[in-house]
Order: sequence, then C-alpha cells, then structure tokens
Amino acid sequence: CRPIGLRRARPRSARPPTRDLLAHPRKAVRYGLFENGSISPNVWVIPGGIRAPKAPAALPKGMRMIRELCKDDAVLSKKCQRATPEDAPLAQDLIDTLRSVEDGACLAANQIGEAKAVVAYLDDNGDAHVLYNPRIMMGLNATRTVEGCLSHDEPSKVTRYGKVKVSYDELADGKLVPRRRDLTGWEAQRVQHMVDHCNGKLV
Repeated sequence: CRPIGLRRARPRSARPPTRDLLAHPRKAVRYGLFENGSISPNVWVIPGGIRAPKAPAALPKGMRMIRELCKDDAVLSKKCQRATPEDAPLAQDLIDTLRSVEDGACLAANQIGEAKAVVAYLDDNGDAHVLYNPRIMMGLNATRTVEGCLSHDEPSKVTRYGKVKVSYDELADGKLVPRRRDLTGWEAQRVQHMVDHCNGKLV
C-alpha cells in the first residue's frame, strides 16, 4: 500500500539514459535496468552497481532481490497459505522490494506473486517490520477512508479501525514464535491492508 494523503508514485516517463541510471541505483531499479542494458522483472542490486545474474542458491553478502509487483487479480484474490520458517528468504525479498518502491508503505507476499501469509511494512521512522501469519483479533474506532495500493492503479474506499489487536508469528532462532501487539494510527492501517491481501481481498 501507499501512505494515505501523500502523493502517489509518478507515472513512468521515457527511460533516462543508461549512463544516468547507472549513477543512481534506486532509479535503475525502478526501470529494471541492468549493466548490460536488458530489462527483467527481477533485479539483483549490489552496492555500487547493478547486475542481472541468474538467481543464485544463496544471496552473496550485500546483494538484494527486487521482485516484480503482481497486479493479477487472479493471484491477488487467492487466500495465502500459512507461512513457515522456510519462508524467511521471502520476507527479505519483501523488505528489499518495498524499499525500492517510491512511496511504498507495506507489502504482502502475494503482491510479489507468492501466496504465503508473510507481510512487511515500514514504520514512521523507516524501519522495516515483518509479520508471519498476521490476523486482526479486535478493532476499535472504525472509519471509512481511501487507500492506495501498489497492486492497483486506482485508490479504493475501505473501512479501517483506528486501533487493532494483532496476532502474528515472529521468526526467532529459526522458529516461528506467536506474538500479539496493539497498533494504532498509520501502523494499524498498514497492517489491516496487508491482512486483507493475505485473505485474498482485493484492496
């Protein structure tokens, strides 16, 4: 999703010269540019440059995976499967992809084509948080609002709670540990948006 009240991502214009993009890796990610000038849905980014190698079995230190955003309603409308500790690499892909998107605030796994209940969001300080198998247990102060979504071009009207109690799993020492948190404001709204995605609700 995108933060409410902030500008939406600007429409893509003609791709800038390759020389300019290579000097600005974040811009290069937006255009899917690699050193050889090719275009691909998956971008491997390393500090100081951009490459397009075949996906390795394990990411070298310092390398990030930027995944293509899924906009297929047939994929997004399916309820996600329960996540397991083996989905930890997927969580990192979510964070890396989210940080590469202009105005991105939160992202669910099915938004990058993976039907697993794993979500990531950025808090007001820009710190990333990952929730496995999130579920809204209780909500207070419901209101109608308008939300933008990275998987849809047009905003939608939704009902959101100003305060929620969330249950989720956290990865600790290779195991998923049950947690509960009370969230309010923007953080509560972002988590509700992602839980909708996990349930296959188009938002």
